[in-house]
Amino acid sequence: MKVKYFFVLITLILALVFSGCVSQEQAGNETVQNEAVKTIQRPLYGLPQGVFLNLPEFPQDFNKIVFLYQSNEFSDELFFSEKYYLQPEFYPSFAPSGLSKWLYPDAGYWAAYGYGSYPLKKTIQLKRGEKKSVAFFMHSGYGVQSWQGVSITAQQTLGAESVATEIAEPDFLLGPNFPKFSSSWAKKVVVKVSADENASGEHSFMFTVARPPSALKEEWSNVRSPYFDAATVQSGKPLYELIVQII
Repeated sequence: MKVKYFFVLITLILALVFSGCVSQEQAGNETVQNEAVKTIQRPLYGLPQGVFLNLPEFPQDFNKIVFLYQSNEFSDELFFSEKYYLQPEFYPSFAPSGLSKWLYPDAGYWAAYGYGSYPLKKTIQLKRGEKKSVAFFMHSGYGVQSWQGVSITAQQTLGAESVATEIAEPDFLLGPNFPKFSSSWAKKVVVKVSADENASGEHSFMFTVARPPSALKEEWSNVRSPYFDAATVQSGKPLYELIVQII
């Protein structure tokens, strides 16, 4: 299984009012070869350390285990706690696509909403009657300054109802990461997968972003500002694809 990464960012150009042109940045589905994670040295970025103040300290094994994960030599997403996935360096596109948002900020742009997910795709094997959990990670787009309400839905695109998925926490808030990272800028999404005794063959599920329930949207927008629905932008691609093979 190749680890892939998907990133979407919408930037609103602000003039005198909150309106204007909309542009979309898409890094696409890249195969991860991130040598930079071997030697992370944040002081070399030249950024105020306050940018990362709300993030946990790096685990001692961060460089080693994340490099192995990005190199497809370690594949257990459930292993990673907030100490790992809240670090922007956990995500392969941060160095080439994200870091510049802090190194060279543009006062003429205000990133209102956008998101990324990682990895893009995973294949697992299940026996009949077996249950497993998998996970992927979602984060605010680099440079985003708002709170975003997220609702994740799953649609089965191949196979039968003999294999089912359940998202442990489908509705949540993503926090901003600019000018400094909030402690909720990224989220681990856990998916429970089960196969009944009649399951066979291959099954595929696509996970996408939808607008959150109205009650949650009202609650979140009252306590977090500025607030947007993450589903304001749709890339046309799934956040995550899960393939289940019955063995």
